[in-house]
Amino acid sequence: MKLVLATLIAASVIGAEAGFERQYTVCEHKDGGLHSFKEGRTGDDDVCGKRLATAYFHDEVNQTG
Repeated sequence: MKLVLATLIAASVIGAEAGFERQYTVCEHKDGGLHSFKEGRTGDDDVCGKRLATAYFHDEVNQTG
């Protein structure tokens, strides 16, 4: 579990600097346990008690020619 959170935190720092587009957040669920969601979806903020980590991703496109 700690490794997953550390990975997400590291990805967050890298993503913030690179300006990646897709953003995912892991938080403590208000009723206990963990909850993860893609930013921008409605209703997810209602179940989060405390954000633990945010990760940023982008899609790489293979270009040939």
